[in-house]
Amino acid sequence: MGVSRCSVYLRITNGLFQGRAGYCAREGCIDKKVSRLVSGVQGDQFTSEIVQGATPVLVQNAATDPRTIQKTMRRWGVCDMLGVPLVVGEEVIGIIYADSPGQHHRYQDADVSLAQAFAGLATLVVVQSWRREQAEAQREKLERRTEDLGLLLTVGDLATRLISERRPLADLLRPLVTIIDKPVAVHDASGATVAWAAPQRDSLKAAPGLTPEEFELPWVAQALSECPEDASVVLKAQPRLRYRRLVVPVVVSDAVSGYLEVCELGRRLTARDAAVLERVARTYRLARHAEPGDGQATCDSSAFLSGLLSRRGEPESLPDRAEAVGIDLTHAHVLLHVSQVVPDDPNLGGRRESVADVIGRAGGSCVAHTSRHGADLFLIESSRRGAADISDEVAGAVDSALRAVEARGEQVGFVIASHPLRSLQEVPSAASRLEQIAEILEKVPSAVNAWAPQIVHERDLQLVRLIANREGLQGAVQDSRGLLAPLLEHDRVHDSQLVTTLRAYLAAQGRIRPTALGLAVHENTVRYRLGRIRELSSVEPERLDSLLGAAAAFQILDLLESREAVSSATALPLLDDPCAIGQQPPMSDAPTVTRRA
Repeated sequence: MGVSRCSVYLRITNGLFQGRAGYCAREGCIDKKVSRLVSGVQGDQFTSEIVQGATPVLVQNAATDPRTIQKTMRRWGVCDMLGVPLVVGEEVIGIIYADSPGQHHRYQDADVSLAQAFAGLATLVVVQSWRREQAEAQREKLERRTEDLGLLLTVGDLATRLISERRPLADLLRPLVTIIDKPVAVHDASGATVAWAAPQRDSLKAAPGLTPEEFELPWVAQALSECPEDASVVLKAQPRLRYRRLVVPVVVSDAVSGYLEVCELGRRLTARDAAVLERVARTYRLARHAEPGDGQATCDSSAFLSGLLSRRGEPESLPDRAEAVGIDLTHAHVLLHVSQVVPDDPNLGGRRESVADVIGRAGGSCVAHTSRHGADLFLIESSRRGAADISDEVAGAVDSALRAVEARGEQVGFVIASHPLRSLQEVPSAASRLEQIAEILEKVPSAVNAWAPQIVHERDLQLVRLIANREGLQGAVQDSRGLLAPLLEHDRVHDSQLVTTLRAYLAAQGRIRPTALGLAVHENTVRYRLGRIRELSSVEPERLDSLLGAAAAFQILDLLESREAVSSATALPLLDDPCAIGQQPPMSDAPTVTRRA
């Protein structure tokens, strides 16, 4: 055609064309310069005329022609320019522009015909190239789908096998990290981290997942509550969260039993991450629905214990919920607090399972376990009915279990056993008391080393805990009321004299005969009442430290409350609720003495 410059633009959106290729006789390839340009913008009537007519358009004196972007024409030195469309059917998919920079050129009809013929050939090349690209993209998409489908099937099979073997979701973490290549965490229903794992290159020393406090943030709780079953939700980065999280609730029997979480650390979250976690949650839910009741109870017992600790659920529904997870409320229970030597151990879920399994083989019965505040908590059920003292039974099983676990090279910290629980509603207050004792032990390393791996009973350190109570006088008042509450409740319901007898027994320095004389009853009556006190409360009349704790409880309440109406019909309620502090009736400092005729 006798011109020295040519450029090709291809359509990117309706009416806009992106520069893709260019050549100039003086400069050679000018693809890079051309790729920065877009034609068809507002005011570019030259390009619009080409598109509307789908025919070549010629402009002369382009720098002054009103149809062009004159500023661009001057910058590029365009004098006369021919625009030829690339047409497929009636649609313009591109435009070829031809000109000689800085020179006028008179285009002949033969030049226009030649340009149209070239445009026709170029159109074939572009269309064939697009079709190849589309076919390649479709092939890659199908390959990715096939790969993802195979991956999901593998994950589903692995999850099914772990569930069938009664193994926890924590055992699935390492394979998930290998697949997702990001940190993964498992949480229980309360949001406590059960276990976590991360790629080795991340070198994480602490669990990167959400904390129970972050789960309780209003916008987090709302996002999770609105999440459909077996679906994931992405929590945006916030000052409290630092980076994005992908969370999938694990639903069993229409209730959330835990959460799976992927943390976006250095690598962006992808649709594959969501698909993998959703597959695990779906497999877990379907497998649990297909299992008999015992399997369901094994799965949900940890969630049940976590719910107790966080005081979720109505007290009236406790028997039904306990039965659903295989816990017998007619048997005695003890709560164990096991300190975590490595609090952020990625294998802590598996370690808890190991301890629970060994306790079962050693003669105990661990019906639930979970983690809270850097410790493992185990709910141990006695083989005997009633709230009898099961300390010896628990001590033997747990001591054997801890030694067996340590023999395998797994580290276990000191263990604290609670008083026998009269009701599972006492679990939250018992856990708080054990935490206070644990704080005391952690401040005395020599004592901790001397005890491990033996069991420390709550009763052995009750006085120490009262003295070092972190909640001050208010906490001491609550503990005192909690100690005497079951006795006062029994006296109110049965019109008995257990509190009066305990006061008299303390006043008589723990001697039966003076107590009987002071109450004007037979010595066997005193012995019977002391036995009932032992059965109904954590007070052990034969132990000096327990009697000192009871004496301290009376003294604390006597200091703060009036000394009248000790036998008032409105006795102290069971105090698991700290809100009840300051709402209890006063107690007198002297026993009621009944004289016989």
